[in-house]
Amino acid sequence: MQTPLTLDPAWRARLPMPIASAATHLADETRAHGAHSTADELSSLIEALFDHVYRLWLAEFVHAGAPDAAVARQVVSRIWGRSKMLIGQRVGLARLIREVFVSQGLPTVVAGLAAVDFGTMSDHAHPVSRLIEFRNGFMHGGFAETVARIEEHRALVETLIERVPGFVAQPVMVVVNDGRVVALREHEEVAEGFAVAPAEPFAPFVVSADGHARLDLYPLWTVLTDADGKHTLAPPEAQGQQHTVDAFFQREALRQYAERWENERMGRFDHTDSLKARAWRALEPGEASALKAAVDAVQLVLVEGHPGCGKASALAALLDGELADTSRFADIAAVVVEPGEPAQSATTFAHFVLRAAERALARAPEFPMPVVKNRNDKDSRTLTKLAAESLARANRRVLILIEDAHLGTLEAPNEQDTLASVVRSLAGTHVHVVATAHPGAMATPFAHDRKVTLSVPSTPSQARLTSALAPTLRGSALHARVLTSLHRLGRPSDLFTVCDALEAEGGEPVLEPAVERALADLRPFLRSHRPHGGGERLYEFFHPEVALALSAHGAST
Repeated sequence: MQTPLTLDPAWRARLPMPIASAATHLADETRAHGAHSTADELSSLIEALFDHVYRLWLAEFVHAGAPDAAVARQVVSRIWGRSKMLIGQRVGLARLIREVFVSQGLPTVVAGLAAVDFGTMSDHAHPVSRLIEFRNGFMHGGFAETVARIEEHRALVETLIERVPGFVAQPVMVVVNDGRVVALREHEEVAEGFAVAPAEPFAPFVVSADGHARLDLYPLWTVLTDADGKHTLAPPEAQGQQHTVDAFFQREALRQYAERWENERMGRFDHTDSLKARAWRALEPGEASALKAAVDAVQLVLVEGHPGCGKASALAALLDGELADTSRFADIAAVVVEPGEPAQSATTFAHFVLRAAERALARAPEFPMPVVKNRNDKDSRTLTKLAAESLARANRRVLILIEDAHLGTLEAPNEQDTLASVVRSLAGTHVHVVATAHPGAMATPFAHDRKVTLSVPSTPSQARLTSALAPTLRGSALHARVLTSLHRLGRPSDLFTVCDALEAEGGEPVLEPAVERALADLRPFLRSHRPHGGGERLYEFFHPEVALALSAHGAST
């Protein structure tokens, strides 16, 4: 029987240090107690492998000049100010960057790095998905694994490592105190024979196979020196050096994105143009009168409508002053909430409200806004309280328009509040809010004094409907299966009928609670009712256009 590569010391010795160290722990445990006791060491090796690949892809992206603006913004949004990312999040970001390189035909400095394709989020049979599932299963309490499963996943790790020849042929190098360039391996070697200039001392780097390109890994990796003078690679966040990680965004390729992100995080944005670009229809007379009456009479208004049914059109009409008398507001500002963007953050939204108050009070110099020092240290409630009290003192009112407020009912990373809870704290103040949301999409109740429900137009906006459906399908393969089953059934159907249809179609078996949860998640795209005389709730698409949007995402209907 062939000896596993991870048990071969010569093979391990030539791997990048973080991977080699984890593989050595796995080999030691295997020899000491047998393969059956190595689930934790194998999990550590899986994390070390994907963490190193993730950092290499970040370095490659910057080295290539951040060749995709949307992904550059994703890089900034997912890493900026965070102390740690989960392994699945790191894999997801590496997947995005790899897709840019593959689609644009860009080469990598590390030979074969693109050979690890990561698969797709919904492809649970892909080797990367299987390895992440194994690692997560152990880390979240699954301590018992069979020898067969351990050996199966260990072989998957070895296969992935072998697919990247750059791991062995292109060691991570560093310039040490005496000026030598050494390859950081289990046994340090002097590195010679490359044309490109080395990096600054103790800043790790990789040289291309031809010796003419240098991939800088600092500050994604830092170099530590122990008491014996041995050098090791270490992630800066593990050493409590988050400021070092943030220095990554001072690289020229990412600086403009980081600066823009920081400005937006501090509330320096206005999505008026974006909101107007989403508007596509005039409101029906009944809708217009209901919205006008609500804005004139109460402080907090919720406008509810299915995707593609004109929510943004309602807000745009308020911006243009078509519906209600908005002259009583000293400032009107619009925010479009999108997943992963600053506006989804409670603190950012609080800064946004404070900025609106500042603009309103600029027109009332006799009531100056108090100076806010160390804005970064202020929590969302403190900021909104300051804005509300300042507006009340000057008797000025502002109007905040929020598109897709349902995306602001979940906590952003490192925050205790949500956008929705900030809006709740504004009740009874001089800050008026008109927010839009999809029916059934609120994770928590959204504070409002009155709700206006938009009708379903004869033909909803296919572009908006398709866009809204994308994250729903991306988040769960079951969502697509349930929608497809409902379309094929072709009639209002209850939970049990949908479950029977799913079972008849084959695929992974599902339990009724999971389907019931999926139907709840899909409420923005469905309508439901109970039959006269009682019975189970029946579900169907709110409009036939949902089927077209489903087809646009490649789902079989």
